[in-house]
Amino acid sequence: MGIHPMGMQWHLKPGEFFATPEVVMVRSSEGTGGMSRTFHRLFLDRLLPRNWSDEHPPIVLNTWEAKYFHVTHANIIEMAAQAVKIGVNLIVLDDGWFGTRNDDSSSLGDWIVNLTKFPKGLCALVEEVNALGCKFGIWIEPEMVSENSFWCSDNTDALVRMRIQYGTSLVYPTRTIGAHISAVPNHLTGNTTRLRTRGFVAMCGTFGFELDVSTLSPKDIVSFKRFSEVYLDISPTIRFGDMFRLWHPFKLPLTAWMYVNAMRHHAVVFAFSLNSDHWSNLVPRLLLQGLDPDADYEITEPIPNNVTQSTGNVMLLETEGTSQ
Repeated sequence: MGIHPMGMQWHLKPGEFFATPEVVMVRSSEGTGGMSRTFHRLFLDRLLPRNWSDEHPPIVLNTWEAKYFHVTHANIIEMAAQAVKIGVNLIVLDDGWFGTRNDDSSSLGDWIVNLTKFPKGLCALVEEVNALGCKFGIWIEPEMVSENSFWCSDNTDALVRMRIQYGTSLVYPTRTIGAHISAVPNHLTGNTTRLRTRGFVAMCGTFGFELDVSTLSPKDIVSFKRFSEVYLDISPTIRFGDMFRLWHPFKLPLTAWMYVNAMRHHAVVFAFSLNSDHWSNLVPRLLLQGLDPDADYEITEPIPNNVTQSTGNVMLLETEGTSQ
């Protein structure tokens, strides 16, 4: 592994040195799943700084898909006041706060606050956000300088992210994958996906929100807060447990994976359909992995499904406190 000896020459003068690339190799008798779990343990136990590896991450509200470049002091405070009602404890001010950054054609590299949008400066904004009960974070991309550039945010469509997060999990552990509940229809793809699906996909990452919470109805606030509560309840198993991939989304219109804690006392299972509006009748058997074969497990569903199936069709039955 590393540099191929054929055609590679590097002449060193006295006192000079050449550092070869670092390579991590894994051998597994449990296939790609075993390989992934070994990589995950390496990242979690050896590479992530201990204060970030052990500390519970905050529930984030990112401003990008809420306001894009149109962030202001007033609308950030308005969103922060709503965000604390759904369990958010960190507001991340994304693109648009600096220079004359009103679109994607300029100002990358001009890391000076836009006083038209933030006339009181960032310090006053941070103080007001903190007073509402949220920490404050800010987006910056120091390696980028605009010259007719193009910026494209990460795809937040839950249906697309199922494959993204499945593939990323081959090497990287769940707690290193940012994942947010976004608005529907999705701003990039136009797909409309149920809140239940968007919420569960986000739980298979760091979990947070990326939508304009200032427009949420009282019913939406109840639903979103419930997802935050469920995530906080199951996140220790997701963040510290072993991951087992069950259904392959590049081979099936379905995907599933599960997390099992070290003692094998608790597990969290997720199963998704890559179709936005229905499940097929032809669903393969879901074979769980990593559990104690001698143990009896109690199965619970913290946010029950409100879908009923009949002869190949799905009916959506909205129940109290559940948003689509």
